[in-house]
Amino acid sequence: MAPITTPAQSHALSIPEIFELILLNLDTRTLLTKATQICHSWSHFINSSPRIQWALFFRPLDNALNKPKTQNPLLAETFPSIFDQCEHTNEKNDLDTDTTNKKTTNVTFTTFDMVKNPHKWDAYIRPEASWRRMLVQQPPVYTLSLLRSNVGHGGKHLYIYEALDNQKEPAGGLRMDIVFEALVFGDRWDQDEYSATEMVWGQEFLPKQVQADLELFGVRDLDLVFYTRLGETFRGLRYDTPSLDCDIVNNIKAAYTRLGMKPKYSDEAFLRGRKSWGSLWD
Repeated sequence: MAPITTPAQSHALSIPEIFELILLNLDTRTLLTKATQICHSWSHFINSSPRIQWALFFRPLDNALNKPKTQNPLLAETFPSIFDQCEHTNEKNDLDTDTTNKKTTNVTFTTFDMVKNPHKWDAYIRPEASWRRMLVQQPPVYTLSLLRSNVGHGGKHLYIYEALDNQKEPAGGLRMDIVFEALVFGDRWDQDEYSATEMVWGQEFLPKQVQADLELFGVRDLDLVFYTRLGETFRGLRYDTPSLDCDIVNNIKAAYTRLGMKPKYSDEAFLRGRKSWGSLWD
């Protein structure tokens, strides 16, 4: 039932421009969940307003060339370890063991709201869940790449699987379903105690030496990167919850099968061939 309003309130709400401004002052969660449930007219207005759809990260911003980058706050709250910005500020050689000035947050499923609150699991996993359609950032980013750094006997090797250019359309930007499913269904990194994966929001936030190597091999302008280190536990990057995360991944895959869902993401559809290079230690 719609709320009871005074004549003045009814008049204000009948003016689309004023009604839109009122709705835009709501926080994202309230606007997405509660406001759309007031009545059909409210829901229709919210779903048809470009400005509100921009605010809800369903529609990419227009003419957003010089606008600041903003992570989706609702997704950041729901999937925190993916949205924690990792900025590598250590100017020393990338093989240096000093991590004092590094901010490193490993991606782990145990931080996700759907895992911390099991009673919400079914609501999150269903195919029509609204988070799946949300842009991860405004203005939108378009590509997701997988970068792996492997330190072993005799040297360090980098492997990158670049995103395909045709990811850009028709979605209008990178949506959360692709990011989520890349974690669950991608097979380009190892989930064990000798690896750690973080989400890096822009090539400029990768370690300086890695940036230099990417430039040397002509890899530029990466948007989002799942950056995985293997064999670097001595740098304090040990991945502490591999078994639990693997159990969660298996539960998600089982839920997809049970619900008859097929992931949009696949390595073949979203990534081009691997590039690799390496360097010997001195």
